[in-house]
Amino acid sequence: MKTDFSEAQLRPATGRRVRHPDGRLMAEGGESVPFNTFYRRLLDAGDLEPVPADKPTSTSKKTSSKGSDDA
Repeated sequence: MKTDFSEAQLRPATGRRVRHPDGRLMAEGGESVPFNTFYRRLLDAGDLEPVPADKPTSTSKKTSSKGSDDA
């Protein structure tokens, strides 16, 4: 896997607990970390996984009653 990101949103794989180089545990929901060899190795080993990107939410749902003759 070759990417040129300077940071990545990663989280521990299901059932895994991953420590940062300084000994802190990574949050289960994921964190933004430098995409360096330490985190790449954990990603390649299956200890980390990318945090899925949020799907864009549609806030333009039509909630007005224009055109409705239900009244």
